[in-house]
Amino acid sequence: MTAQSGTLVFRKWSEHTNVVDANKNPRSESRSDCPVSLALEAIGDRWSLLILRDIILGGKRRYQKILNSKEGISTNILAERLVRLEKQGLISKTTDPADKRQFSYLPTQKALDLLPVIVEMARWSFKYSPHVNLHHPFAQRMRAGEKAFVRQIRSQFEAPRGRSGAGPRSRQS
Repeated sequence: MTAQSGTLVFRKWSEHTNVVDANKNPRSESRSDCPVSLALEAIGDRWSLLILRDIILGGKRRYQKILNSKEGISTNILAERLVRLEKQGLISKTTDPADKRQFSYLPTQKALDLLPVIVEMARWSFKYSPHVNLHHPFAQRMRAGEKAFVRQIRSQFEAPRGRSGAGPRSRQS
């Protein structure tokens, strides 16, 4: 809240954009209408793409499996990012059919549409980072044929006929 010529102006807080001016269009909390900026507001933090990577490419569906990824995300950050990704429509959270006490996280079509971006980021790292494991099976498959790789990963989440929504099929890694 700030004082402005004798009146109080409330500023709206957004977890993605810091402080938003009260005089701006109330429907838009974005920094700009630049598509790159908008994408970064949705997935540009340190963890979101890694979580999506683990769910989409790593087949990790449960909280504990995602938590045990090699990057070492903390429990509070993971819990917050999963909620954020669900609110953004990038993942869906369902009761795990194998254990009703657990939740299962699946990518939505919106998340699967980021797969080419994730692959291109990996290909960029193959080219410029000396620390990339070029012998990892995913690295070899990505480098061999990006479009075929993306199609194969997407096919694992296609809904069987008569069923709607994305769901995992058996993995063939």
